[in-house]
Amino acid sequence: MKRISMLFLSVGLISLTAFAQRPSGGGQSTAERADKRVQELNSRVTLTPAQSTQINQVFTDAFKKMEALPTTGDRSQQQTARQEIMRDARRKVQALLTDEQQKKLRNSARQQERSQQRPGGKG
Repeated sequence: MKRISMLFLSVGLISLTAFAQRPSGGGQSTAERADKRVQELNSRVTLTPAQSTQINQVFTDAFKKMEALPTTGDRSQQQTARQEIMRDARRKVQALLTDEQQKKLRNSARQQERSQQRPGGKG
């Protein structure tokens, strides 16, 4: 009986460990998610290689912080914590952009907002 209990405990721990190590964000790793964000930003404003590296680190840090948040408890608190992490990341990214890049990004965001407000979405 003791062996069976230990077997179930071992299988449970292995399953829990595998679940905990699973990347969040649609199966993408933290690095992949950060890379995707940098690519999206680069498509809107042309980043220098140094900016790309620094901004990638900002997003990587933010995603790691979000992954470290507890997954149990009040969902409202979890959402607030995630929003604050991303707000902080946006502030850091803004600080790394030139005035011209910030202006370009604002204009791009306005255009995207306008296209989403049109009936039928884009177009």
